[in-house]
Amino acid sequence: MLREFTGSGGIALRNCREVAEQAGQIIVYVLNDQQVIDVITGSEGILKGSHKETRVICMSTIDTGNLEWLAEECGKGVVL
Repeated sequence: MLREFTGSGGIALRNCREVAEQAGQIIVYVLNDQQVIDVITGSEGILKGSHKETRVICMSTIDTGNLEWLAEECGKGVVL
């Protein structure tokens, strides 16, 4: 599957931080609350590689409280 992806022009990266470093808009579409939290705030998460153009769009169905907390974390700006 990775070969097909890169063979079609996709760029394989090691983690969510690297994705955020290179992307402007990131769509998060994973299974559950904990996965969304890890993808966004984890040690190699989106916030570790975010920049002023980073926009995070959560498509996962998660608890409203967690979503609001994540929105606040994203709104704090770039985390270095």
